[in-house]
Amino acid sequence: MTPEKERLNLPSSFNQAFRSQLGLDELAKVEYALREGRAHDALEDVRLAIQAYNYNVGFKKLNVHGQGPNTRAQKILKDFNAQKLDAADKYQRTRIALLNLGLAPDDPALQDLRRDQLWAKDTSTAAKLGDTKKEDPWFWTIGRRSGLSQDELQEWAVESMSPNWNTTF
Repeated sequence: MTPEKERLNLPSSFNQAFRSQLGLDELAKVEYALREGRAHDALEDVRLAIQAYNYNVGFKKLNVHGQGPNTRAQKILKDFNAQKLDAADKYQRTRIALLNLGLAPDDPALQDLRRDQLWAKDTSTAAKLGDTKKEDPWFWTIGRRSGLSQDELQEWAVESMSPNWNTTF
């Protein structure tokens, strides 16, 4: 077996009673904090992947003509779609671990993310009739956590301004 496939028995792998019996309660708190940050990072990856996908769909519509270029562009769009799905899967795995560690299932900041929610309104074009009635999926309005220290606020501000995606055809 390769090390990448080896199962790590983290506190989230056990139920609360067994964690307490093993003395893993403090470690579970550390894992919860790390996974909460990872969940927010994964949501940011989802948002960026959707934006990159949407941008490249628009680019293809405007600039790609002919069978060969369209075939190549379709392959690239397929890769962008896979990035979007991978980011969503990463978020879902992290959320499941958080639920095992005590996250409330109805937590408004870390909700269940369904495949049919992986979209965004096209803000680069004028709104069409009915667009204002269509609500964005919940994760577009989730931002930084409240109660951050001054250092954490500064770090969040720096991270939220850094461009991570800059890819086109």
